[in-house]
Amino acid sequence: MKRKNYFLSIDKYSMSTIPVSAAIRIIPREVDFLDRNVGSRGEIFFDKDSNSLRLYDGDKKGGDIVLTPFNLSQNITNSGVATVTYNVTVGVDPHGIESGNKYFLNGVYKPAINMVIGYTYIFNQNDQTNVYYPNAQGGAVNQHPLNFSSDNANGELGGGTNYTTKVIYMLNNKVVNKTTYWERFSISTERSVQITITNDTPVTLYYWCQQHTGMGNTITIAEPGTGASGGASLEVSDEAPADPSNGDIWYNSTNAKLYVYVEDEDSFQWVQPVTPGPGSILDLGIADGTNGQILTTDGAGTFTFEDAPQGFDGVFGSLTGTPTTLSGYGITDAQETLVSATNIKTINGNSLLGSGNITISGGGGDTGNITFTNNIIDSVDSTGIVFTPAVNMDSDVAVGNDLSVAQDATVGVNLTVNSNATVNNNLTVGNNLIINGDFTSEGSGTPEIFSDNEIELNAGTRIVPTTGPLQMLRVTTVQRNALTAANGDLIYNTTDNKFQGYENGSWVNLI
Repeated sequence: MKRKNYFLSIDKYSMSTIPVSAAIRIIPREVDFLDRNVGSRGEIFFDKDSNSLRLYDGDKKGGDIVLTPFNLSQNITNSGVATVTYNVTVGVDPHGIESGNKYFLNGVYKPAINMVIGYTYIFNQNDQTNVYYPNAQGGAVNQHPLNFSSDNANGELGGGTNYTTKVIYMLNNKVVNKTTYWERFSISTERSVQITITNDTPVTLYYWCQQHTGMGNTITIAEPGTGASGGASLEVSDEAPADPSNGDIWYNSTNAKLYVYVEDEDSFQWVQPVTPGPGSILDLGIADGTNGQILTTDGAGTFTFEDAPQGFDGVFGSLTGTPTTLSGYGITDAQETLVSATNIKTINGNSLLGSGNITISGGGGDTGNITFTNNIIDSVDSTGIVFTPAVNMDSDVAVGNDLSVAQDATVGVNLTVNSNATVNNNLTVGNNLIINGDFTSEGSGTPEIFSDNEIELNAGTRIVPTTGPLQMLRVTTVQRNALTAANGDLIYNTTDNKFQGYENGSWVNLI
């Protein structure tokens, strides 16, 4: 006869004995059954979906699940502690660069993801675009189950492998394997993939689609407190990085400025932060001024914002209104006083440049000076240049040295040239032309002198041609008789081949 052994335990409340058995079998129950029951206090059930025990206290519906290594990740997810959820949708590249279907995570176009060790990341694929896109909901199935890979951006589609360590596939709140997830993806209403990051997780992963390449992006793993790979991506270069991700930082070594790459639903660009950082001008202890003020210094390290001089709109800006002293802005003492300077556009050193008029006065109505260091007055549009002395100024225009006219020039009154004059085009003088040196015409064609009145050639002794003869007016007898002649006029009559002069009221032959 086989001997039976019993272990007796004394319960201090019931004083009853509890038998010890070699094995106890508890009938497995479905999650739905366990979740809707309260159960008596002390009852134990086996949860066939999570492969764990359910303990009941007689009060709490569904009881408490006993944690096991198998259901640990799932229960951490349910608790919401150290978890991050991405709502996955499918669409097209909003930038129009890439073609085909693409993942959007929380509305962001296929972002590069940073994951931290110790966290669980849930990719919720309940949205129907994961089942049908680009087809209409309820149309032809074109499913996009999300997966992970450690060796290829397109996982098994790209010749790589599927990474499944600490990865849980779930359909309708039940844990399934990858094959079932793919097979029953389109007929399920709740779909998710989750991954728990540990110290053993590769530093780089990829998320990819079962059926379509190029839908996902890179996952970078980092330790807590360091961010991804020790911080945001920072690149130093003279050109923007070729393939940036949202949040990347670029230091432009050409202009010494920082930029942040920003992606949203309809745009993507490098953005320069505008908030003044350490070392900005306001960090020098300078109180900000008001709009239109200028920053000045005393040369000893003290900076202040002050009102601009009267009539002066910013350094190297426009000059308007009344005269002002500008010796502090690169203008010499001789140029300090400017009157009616509303058309002056720019001040650059000692040059006064403008598309409008420049009026210079030395004060008190006296004549002021404009000095051109390269001695050229140029009309850019090749139109005529007109010298018109203003009221209360000397009526004459005087040139202290050589005068060279490359285009048309018109002088409203007297023009005096104290040296040589060279004319390549038309020179119109409204009054006297006085040249104290040589007058040379270098234009094309025959030089012509026109006058609405008489033209007088007045030399100290005589007028001497140096390169050819002096030519008289040549006319026929008919043309001669049509002239309005005066005593002393000279012609050459081509009909008679005679030099003739108008003498005592009639034309006579000189020889």
